[in-house]
Amino acid sequence: MKADRCAITVGFASYCLVGLLFSFPLSAVEKQETTKEQLEEEVEDLKTTIEALKDTVEKLEVYVVKDKKRARRQLNSVRRAIKRKHRGLKIGGYGSYGFTSSSSDFDDGSITLRDDVIFRTDTMGALQFDYIINDKFSTTVQLVGEAADDFEVFIDWAYVTYRFSDNWRMLLGRSTSDLNLYSSQLKTGISYPWVRPPMGFYTTSFSGVDQLQVFYSKQMGPWSHLVNGIFISSELTLQAGVDVVVADTYGVSYQLDYHEWTARVVALTSDVDVDLRFGSGIVTLNDNANNYTAALRYDDSDWFFLLESYAFRAENSTLVDNDAYLTSVGRYFDSGRYMLYAIATVAITSNGLGFVPDPKHKSHGVGIRYNVHPQIALKAEWQHFDSQENFNFPNNTFSAVIDVAF
Repeated sequence: MKADRCAITVGFASYCLVGLLFSFPLSAVEKQETTKEQLEEEVEDLKTTIEALKDTVEKLEVYVVKDKKRARRQLNSVRRAIKRKHRGLKIGGYGSYGFTSSSSDFDDGSITLRDDVIFRTDTMGALQFDYIINDKFSTTVQLVGEAADDFEVFIDWAYVTYRFSDNWRMLLGRSTSDLNLYSSQLKTGISYPWVRPPMGFYTTSFSGVDQLQVFYSKQMGPWSHLVNGIFISSELTLQAGVDVVVADTYGVSYQLDYHEWTARVVALTSDVDVDLRFGSGIVTLNDNANNYTAALRYDDSDWFFLLESYAFRAENSTLVDNDAYLTSVGRYFDSGRYMLYAIATVAITSNGLGFVPDPKHKSHGVGIRYNVHPQIALKAEWQHFDSQENFNFPNNTFSAVIDVAF
């Protein structure tokens, strides 16, 4: 009996074991098939979603294209409106009004000083008319009247500008060539720190002369390049008794701007006829005159620094050679509202005598500038002069001016 029970027990256990062995793999297969079906359904859902997204993207692309066209039309409309606004006549001007007191009388043809308080030295006014014809053509006329000439009005600028492209432009007519860094701004007192451009340095000026200039400008990141080709035909009188007729002047200038720095070099060559008067007779001599300048300026609205040099060379020695140097340092205060500055110049004239030292003209001074308004500046300046050639040159000069621009 026990043997039968054991046999039955063993048989039942074997049956259960066999059942388990056969049932387990079938359950796993069913799960795998179920998972596969779910994945296929998810894939189909993803495909449907992707198709829907494609339709949405295509619609958005259509909208973007339309918006771009609309934005482009709006931008072009704004540009046309700006150009129309900039066209037409614009009137501006500037002036300087002040007084000067000097320790002695002096008059070199470009500036008049007296040993008393006078109001004629720097007082002047100017009106400028700019008419923009279209995107290519514009014209400029500037009328100037100076107290030193009893406010006799003369045309200092009268020229036409033609713009070939964004980089190229041409100027034809009467204007000023930038021989020095501030040459084109000599009469615009508000554009420089001092009361007036330093005597002994800014003596040679191609201002109000008939000329053709071609400009090429290029912006390369923070670097700004400007090249200027110059051709001048004019007549200048340098000093009493010597008339210098400048038949042709041609040259080139290059200016580089980088953040607060400005560097500039100029080279000009002139064919000149020099008329020398001997009693009632005149002897005309031909010569070639060369002008070279270099300038370096730093201005970050906290500090101002300027270094300029000028060299004049006559090839046939009809005219005397000379060199000049200018240094100026300034410090801004109260966010640029005030400026204290110092200035020094040295001019050396060659006398052609190797055994005699060349005469020098030296000056140094200090001043203050107060910007009342972006278009109004008050200035006061003291300068001391020392000349080894002209003993009547003033020793001390005090000047004060109000510079305006509108």
